[in-house]
Amino acid sequence: MKMSSISDELVLLERVFLRIGSADTDEQLEQSINKFLPPVLLKLSSQLEEVRKKVMELLTHINKRVKSRPLVQLPVESLLLQYQDPAASVFLTNFTIIYIKMGFPRLPAQKQAELIISLLNSVDNKPQAHQESLLLLVVIALQHVQWPSDPAKRQSMFNLSEKPNVKKLLIQTLLDVLLMPYGWAAMPPVPPGLSEYTYLKISTDLGLSQSADYLEQLKLGIVKFLSNDALNDGDTLCALIVGAADTRFAVTNAAELQLRKIIGGIDWGSATILAPLFSVYMGNKDGTTAKHWREPASTRLRLKLLPYICKARKQGILWPASVRVLFDSLYGENTHVKLKIQALTFFSVIIQQVSASQLSVVANVLLTSGLMKLIAESDNEPNLKQQAYLTAGQLVNKVPALVKKDLSLLQTLFTVLCQEVNNDVRMSVREALLTMASAFSVDSADQSLLLALLITQVESPSPAARLVAVRYLATVFPHSHALSRVYLLIATGDSQEEISNEALKSLYGAGYKVSSEGRSDSVSDVRFPDFVEMVTNVLEKAKTREQNINTRLIIKNQKLAFNLTAYTQVVTYLSLCLAEQCGVKTHCQRLQHPCNTTRSIGQYLEQLHGSNTELLTNYIQFVFKLVKADT
Repeated sequence: MKMSSISDELVLLERVFLRIGSADTDEQLEQSINKFLPPVLLKLSSQLEEVRKKVMELLTHINKRVKSRPLVQLPVESLLLQYQDPAASVFLTNFTIIYIKMGFPRLPAQKQAELIISLLNSVDNKPQAHQESLLLLVVIALQHVQWPSDPAKRQSMFNLSEKPNVKKLLIQTLLDVLLMPYGWAAMPPVPPGLSEYTYLKISTDLGLSQSADYLEQLKLGIVKFLSNDALNDGDTLCALIVGAADTRFAVTNAAELQLRKIIGGIDWGSATILAPLFSVYMGNKDGTTAKHWREPASTRLRLKLLPYICKARKQGILWPASVRVLFDSLYGENTHVKLKIQALTFFSVIIQQVSASQLSVVANVLLTSGLMKLIAESDNEPNLKQQAYLTAGQLVNKVPALVKKDLSLLQTLFTVLCQEVNNDVRMSVREALLTMASAFSVDSADQSLLLALLITQVESPSPAARLVAVRYLATVFPHSHALSRVYLLIATGDSQEEISNEALKSLYGAGYKVSSEGRSDSVSDVRFPDFVEMVTNVLEKAKTREQNINTRLIIKNQKLAFNLTAYTQVVTYLSLCLAEQCGVKTHCQRLQHPCNTTRSIGQYLEQLHGSNTELLTNYIQFVFKLVKADT
């Protein structure tokens, strides 16, 4: 470039310097800056060092003058257009955004609102720090937006659907500002939900000196924006939940109101919608450096987030993030009883929604290190223990492999059922055991161990244990299993009507009912054990019980193995087994002889007398014992 051209540029810059320097009033200074600042900034792209140096001197002077005159307006609109120019150099955009940030908060409220679209149009393809600053300016302006009444106009007001990347960045910025605490400080512990970098960026751009009321107004502007159709409901969910957990009533109330409006339309099976909730809840360490690591949410916010996370379905149950949420809620540093109870509710949701194959990978850890550990540590929290027991039952029911080869959990729960003094906790243990029953369809090799455990419980002092044992005998063992039927028959004589009725239904089918005459119609397709096998088991058990002073009864000088109610049921059941053995359909009703089936039954007994005389003789004696005792 010729020397004369260089000289001309320097002379022009000097004249601008003099114009700005000679401005005595705010109006004069504002006019000069509005006229000359954009073209002066363009000179930063000059190839000449002398020119760039002069521009820097001029900008330094402008900065000093403007900072001391807060009413002076800057040409923000022109600067934004200049900033958006794809041909602008990095050096130029770096300086231009300084003056955009300086001038935007000075603008009238209406003008700030008008420039939101221009700010959003400036975000794409810019450095991260620039994007964050521009979006924080949007946050400042949101409180001033006048929203049209037409929903269609509100939806298209900022055209965010056409700018997916900008929309994503804006949502994160709104969320970050909502997470800001009201008590700002220069060097605090990093606030929950934020990273050190994000906290310092927002604090710097929005001003540490601003009052808590100012931050409240910013948050209200955000909630208003989230409530006016500019974003899809799913996009606003997480930010609204954060707003609903705010410590200022006005923010909380506004966010809660909008949440109630959108909650019915949320797709709870969407991982995209649920992912931000999990992220805020747990924080993350995705950043390359520690200053970008986000802290977990506060306990207050977690208590607000978790009920919404509990609404997740199918793909909305993020895996393995859900497991981390669960354990951190149960055993994290800042948890407490309310959060633990909510976590157990989420545990139930996980059990319902996650496939058994996926759940089985971590089921043992969830049971032992999750639920049983929690129960052991919650002696002073009966409500927590109640829910933990119920959840354990649900987990075992979903993943039967947990107890297929290990009866220790079953034994533990029966022990608790017999010893627990808190009635509500005891009922929860009972429900847990009943829920687990279907998981114990064990192989024949394991039946003896399980049966031995259940036998001890059928005559337990605890009515709850007896009821559960009856249900297990009925559920786990088939109708053809003779020994389990013997103990169900013993249970028919229980002093508790609920237990005796449960035993009768287990023997004769769910349709069985007790009538004033003693019996009523029952389902017709109930299967019975083999007659010989059933008689053998009954006689063996009767002999053992008659020799035990704790189990035998003496009525009319007769040693009875069972009380009269149970004894009557045993004899009745054996007669039905006999009829079944002969191919006679009884419909669970005792036959009255003689009848048209008496002959076939007599023929069978005659054959049995020939092959097993002792068994038949003992059976008849067993029946006559009841007759003698009951007459």
